[in-house]
Amino acid sequence: MKELQALLERGVADGAFPGAQACVIRDGALLFSGSAGRRSLTGPPVDEATRFDVASLTKVMATTTAVWILASGGALDLDEPAGTFFEPFAQGEKRAVTVRHLLAHTGGLPAWRPLFAKVLADPALRAIYPDAGGPEPAVLPAEVRRQSRTALFARARRSVIEEAALAPLEHEPSRVCVYSDLGFILLGELAAERAGMRLDRFCDQWIFNPLGLTSTGYRPVGTSEPGAFAATGRTRPREPARGQEGLFEIPPQRERDDAGEVDDDNCWAMGGISGNAGLFSTAVDVARWGDAIRADRAGARRLGDPAVLGTLLAPDPHPEGPPRALGFDMPSGPRSSAGTRMGEAATRGHLAFTGCSVWIDFERGLTVALLTNRVHPTRSNEAGIRLFRPAFHDAVIEALEGA
Repeated sequence: MKELQALLERGVADGAFPGAQACVIRDGALLFSGSAGRRSLTGPPVDEATRFDVASLTKVMATTTAVWILASGGALDLDEPAGTFFEPFAQGEKRAVTVRHLLAHTGGLPAWRPLFAKVLADPALRAIYPDAGGPEPAVLPAEVRRQSRTALFARARRSVIEEAALAPLEHEPSRVCVYSDLGFILLGELAAERAGMRLDRFCDQWIFNPLGLTSTGYRPVGTSEPGAFAATGRTRPREPARGQEGLFEIPPQRERDDAGEVDDDNCWAMGGISGNAGLFSTAVDVARWGDAIRADRAGARRLGDPAVLGTLLAPDPHPEGPPRALGFDMPSGPRSSAGTRMGEAATRGHLAFTGCSVWIDFERGLTVALLTNRVHPTRSNEAGIRLFRPAFHDAVIEALEGA
């Protein structure tokens, strides 16, 4: 598949992204693995070991998969009220919201809010941010400073979760599909509560380790584990994305590449572990996860019950909004990032704000993982990835089946 490697290199040359990886697996067989570009504008080259911030692929690879495993074992019911876990959902119109609604993005919650803004405005908690000072003088022992920072992040995490749970509904539950980061922040927390352990630890133990995904996992803020990571933004908080202008302020600071720290600001304020973002991975690992989903749907049972997985993969019957399954995205229309040749009925996957995607074509037994850092050094770099994604996926099908 030399044409796929050439496409990755062309994407870099055209400025769609500084660096990229891609992997194609069909029925368990690796058909293509390639990389192109650099980890940052002037950094080292991307290779197959470089890990990318896969952002919202966390929603499907970690949170949705965790919910599937818990539901397979009877530890969680898809129709459980969210009020079982979050007090604000135990009253008023929120009482109708269930785990199923959160998975389908039909819980009525807002798409996004700068939940971290309350942390940033708190004179004590804002000390977690770069160049914002700190709660202790540098003369104190490193372990004391580390413990203080850990305590601050724990308080910041609670603040973000509380803000997500308190957000008023914007739509009647079950009616309108509005892709919601807030819903998946809450899903991650309820999965962790039902599992009886932190979400990152559950995912390591029950998803990534069993599948041999050695390059996949959360990176709590402050993690010192070495590795090669693709850079994303250059400030904290990041610059507002399109549509977020004026919703929060970015304090004066020295711009820096913090490759290896999560790009998503709500997740960052939670210490890097959330149901909506936080995973780092490689294209090979993402494709292996997708192939495991394909195999389990066919009865392999590596992770969970195929019948429960089938429920998650089925289209949700909401009357308004784009088509979605439970936790999984579906291609929709001729402008889909999955291209024109992966059919809506047989394909499931997810996109990520940082420029990553995974699509599983169950009819073909095919998984395509594409990872990029199109948000480096600026989030305004949008046009290139929108053109590149469908062209790349069409090129995969053409390489396998011809024009």
